[in-house]
Amino acid sequence: MSRLDINTLAARSGNVIHLSSHISGSSSSTGSFGRVETGNLTVGGSQGSDGQVLTSTGAGVAWEAAAGGVDGITSTANATAITINSAENVGIGVTPETWSDIASAVQIGPIGGLWYEDTMFGSPSFHLSENVYSTQDEQTYINDGKATDYEQKDGVHTFKVAGSAFADNAIAGWTIGMTIDNSGDTHLGNNLYQTGNGKFHKRGPQHYVYNTQLTTNESAYSNMYWCKIGDVTGIANTDADTCIHVIVRDGGDDQWSGYCELFYKIVTEENGTHYPSQACLIKHFGSQAIQTCRLARVNGSTTYPGTYELWVEFGQSYIDHFSYEFHYAGGHGTFTPVTSPQTTFSTPQCDDEIENTSFTTTFVNGTVAGSSKSFVIDHPLESKKDDYNLVHASVESPNNDLIYRGVVKLSSGSAIVNIDTHSGMTDGTFEELCQDVQCFTNNESTFDAVKGSVSGNELTIVSENSSSVADVSWMVVGDRKDVDYDVEELKVEGLDADTKASILAAIEEASNE
Repeated sequence: MSRLDINTLAARSGNVIHLSSHISGSSSSTGSFGRVETGNLTVGGSQGSDGQVLTSTGAGVAWEAAAGGVDGITSTANATAITINSAENVGIGVTPETWSDIASAVQIGPIGGLWYEDTMFGSPSFHLSENVYSTQDEQTYINDGKATDYEQKDGVHTFKVAGSAFADNAIAGWTIGMTIDNSGDTHLGNNLYQTGNGKFHKRGPQHYVYNTQLTTNESAYSNMYWCKIGDVTGIANTDADTCIHVIVRDGGDDQWSGYCELFYKIVTEENGTHYPSQACLIKHFGSQAIQTCRLARVNGSTTYPGTYELWVEFGQSYIDHFSYEFHYAGGHGTFTPVTSPQTTFSTPQCDDEIENTSFTTTFVNGTVAGSSKSFVIDHPLESKKDDYNLVHASVESPNNDLIYRGVVKLSSGSAIVNIDTHSGMTDGTFEELCQDVQCFTNNESTFDAVKGSVSGNELTIVSENSSSVADVSWMVVGDRKDVDYDVEELKVEGLDADTKASILAAIEEASNE
């Protein structure tokens, strides 16, 4: 075995000494080497192990663990891989953001985060997030773009997303995509939940019901009163619809009949406007308690948060007791019902308002009868709508006729129209609904004769010209199967209701015989 005696060795810096075995020598040896290559190096009678380096002990040279070395970790990094700042937050591959002092974070790469937060005013929470860091009072975007967060808090898992914004801007609001509550139910948004059997079931939205009893002034002029019944505040700058459904019933008056439904809708466009969209009045069983519903915007269309008022105009004299049932989905804005009503003769005026939209209607359970029937609407011409109504009479007939009409283009002299499909009805509806069906056709393009026939729910049109491609207008009329009534009804005056009913029943029985 070859041996190199360092006592007799001197070398210039930069030279290379090749050794086949080991080096030994006294501590008084001198000399410097650019590089030493050896299979085994023994110092002080021992060979170093992985992770050890030669260091001066003050009395000589010995093997010691490398400063900062950790068993089980091997690093080949050529730049800073892990940064621990003075707040003891850790950045892996990145210098961590300036996190809130109530958060402990491991920031992974430019936008990844694993962090714990204790607000001291509520339960602590644990987060796995993207493009989010916690500042003193809020959560903030790290870079330009969108953000996500998975939060565990009080045994509840919440998955959230936030829309796009610039770096260092506060996150204005989270949208909850899924929640797993502590009972194990999974809520998707506000619409579905999953129970332990693994099946999804329909779940109603977040829903609030408020009931109020309002008493106003009873007089012959009650039908001229306006009254505010609720407020909506806190409408945020986001794409959303806010809807309030109100049922108005007798609150203890002996003048009431039927009941009314009100429907108010607010539409909000993100980074745009918010505006009143619908104010619908539905009267049931001839109720006249409410004649107008109005949705009024209090502040400007681009002013946030938005504020709205819900108003009604009474339609009946000598009524003053109203029972209101408010249904509000929540999730956007805050609804507050009025509990101390104030009435006014003045029509409420605000920044913008809408009332009795085209959805306003009256529902009657049974037959509607009268000496004549008509509809009255605002005149469609701008020059006349302030001073004139448009009045049209309804079609009257001894039959309960249903009318279907349209235009079809012939192909090779014929065409087939599915009446259900054309009318937006489920297949088979026309046949179940109509009897004594007739059809009428007219050639709108040429003088070729055309004719039509109905079989089932299909109208077939044929031209005498087998190559015709004419446009043909058509109309199909059928009598309703589900309604039966007497065209002529005997007048029986001066009799009580039971006697009159008995006479009419006897007449009907005799006519059937």
